[in-house]
Amino acid sequence: MVKKCLTALVLGITSLLITNANGAAAGKAASPFPDPTGQYKVGTVTRQWVDNSRNEIFTETSDDKRQLLVQFWYPADPKVSGTPAPYMTASDVTLTIFEELIDGSRNVKLTLPHDEFAAYQSHAYADAAVADAQSGYPVLVFSPGFGATPTMYTVQLEELASQGYVVVGINYPYSSVATAFLDGKTVTINPKFNASANFPVWVQDQIFVLNQLEALNANDPDKLLTGKLDLKHIGIFGHSLGGGTAIKVATQDSRVGAVLSEDSPALGNRIDKSVEQPFLMMESEHNVDANVTVYQQAKGPAYDLAMNTFEHDNFGDLAFWPGIEPLKSASALGAIVPARSNQIVNAYILAFFDKYLRGKAAPLLDGASAEYKEVQFQSK
Repeated sequence: MVKKCLTALVLGITSLLITNANGAAAGKAASPFPDPTGQYKVGTVTRQWVDNSRNEIFTETSDDKRQLLVQFWYPADPKVSGTPAPYMTASDVTLTIFEELIDGSRNVKLTLPHDEFAAYQSHAYADAAVADAQSGYPVLVFSPGFGATPTMYTVQLEELASQGYVVVGINYPYSSVATAFLDGKTVTINPKFNASANFPVWVQDQIFVLNQLEALNANDPDKLLTGKLDLKHIGIFGHSLGGGTAIKVATQDSRVGAVLSEDSPALGNRIDKSVEQPFLMMESEHNVDANVTVYQQAKGPAYDLAMNTFEHDNFGDLAFWPGIEPLKSASALGAIVPARSNQIVNAYILAFFDKYLRGKAAPLLDGASAEYKEVQFQSK
């Protein structure tokens, strides 16, 4: 499980999307990432939160409290303009450690173009005003895979924000390759702790974030998000270990209205209660039926998608990265082309959350799709 979850790190390094090749700003590298397709522009803001009720177990200082770095992507005011936010903060240290971990876990030598990543921009505008088209927007809480950061899934997260969701990505200190806190401190992954040690901590982290969202919606110190979060409609999702954690949180917290997992590793007896909320899981070719019991025991509407030509790292930005080709030979990336995998994953995520958080019709969830023949579909 540790080895597979470290692969999720491969998928995880999304920061804040990039401008595309046709719209790159002067002096900035052209982006390999597609534009979001929704009706909204995208804003982003990052917050640093401390959970004073919990000690930090991943450091040797006894009085350290658990801190989280949380990044929001949200529908932005259509008048927003200027220079989009960077794609990846602390990109050099992040990529350096990422390369080392991939070499150690997969015996694959990556030489990523650090200078290009440092120049990339996202499609999101920092601190932009929230669009006033709705009084509040449904909320999606996202967790990356072990070792990864939410920004490694920027294509997906910006797409959801452009479609009218507030997306909350959790960066897990000492579990992500690098966490660049707002106070200037950057911490890196603690190699002494594997995915199994992180699982229960991440569960508590996600519940803490749900609590913080309630306080933020009541009174955002920066006034940006006050009253903008529709907390009656919360979805939770993630990739790899993050997807497994989302499932666990859904069994413990009734505030979660729908849960989606992207290629979670086998959870075994970690899930000791049935999922009652609407539930969708996607599985890559070599991970099919890893959590078939979780699916079979789900009490609400449930969907199981086997993704042909996908491997574990086809669920985020990684396949778009320049210099990532060696991972294909290590079976971390499947044969499917990045634009196609992105299209399929985003289509099912949007259909699922639109149906169960917004009450919209979702024909894509009615059965097998002629448009997406790569997907073997079952539901109950």
